[in-house]
Amino acid sequence: MENTFWQAIIDADYAIPEGQSASALLPELLAMLGSTDPVLRDEYCYPILAVWIERGLYTPAELRAMGRQMEDNLKVGLTEPGSDAVFLRTFSALILECVIEYDQLQPFLEEQEVRAWLEAVLQYLDQEQDLRGYVQGKGWAHSAAHTADLLMILAQSRYLGVADLERILNAIADKVRKRVAHVYLYREDDRLVYAVRKALKRDLLEMPFLTAWLERLTALEGLSNWFEASFKETDVSASNNIREFVRSLYFQLKFAPEPPTIASELFPVLEETLRTLGSVFYSMA
Repeated sequence: MENTFWQAIIDADYAIPEGQSASALLPELLAMLGSTDPVLRDEYCYPILAVWIERGLYTPAELRAMGRQMEDNLKVGLTEPGSDAVFLRTFSALILECVIEYDQLQPFLEEQEVRAWLEAVLQYLDQEQDLRGYVQGKGWAHSAAHTADLLMILAQSRYLGVADLERILNAIADKVRKRVAHVYLYREDDRLVYAVRKALKRDLLEMPFLTAWLERLTALEGLSNWFEASFKETDVSASNNIREFVRSLYFQLKFAPEPPTIASELFPVLEETLRTLGSVFYSMA
């Protein structure tokens, strides 16, 4: 279809064109997820699919099949960081998010399905090496942010309990502190923190775990102190990503209109963590 066809759908408040159906257009929309055309992918394909899923225009069978295809897409090109396959992976993460979110409003998924997708997403978060945010001429890759959005929805699933939420938070901590020559510049830290906030809002996580989690987050193995993280690019990137993540977590909890119940207990630990990270930063000046 031409771009004018998709633009007409958006202009008509996402109404299905006469003589068409959401099901008939689905294969073409799913194929567009991996497009390198940012208009086609970001402005047409993703929002149309998201709205049609939200409006219940697909059957449970179609949504299940869609979710399975998105899961498979998360593996495409993983060993080729820097390739255009990243767009298929990251926008598939967003569509899988839409499927799971619809289930939370109109339940249709079985527990084993959600758990299988949790495993796939945690594996993807760990293995994704392409951390580019905005790619000139091709639009948003944004793997960390899109995966964070998916984890944010999973954290609210009725099927997931304490152990699952702990795994989500640990996976996020491991991603943030990973030694990579990349600093998150496009609010990835904020999006990852949104997922943590939703997990905390379940009121299932307790302080002993959260204290250990912050220690895990701020630990850089092989270094005796944080000052040593100032001399190697991957260490500097990791330390910056950790610091910005902790700051985002602190301020999001501080100014949340309805903070998690445990926030009052968590603040002193976060403040001490920030003091430690800040003292290292200022000692370098």
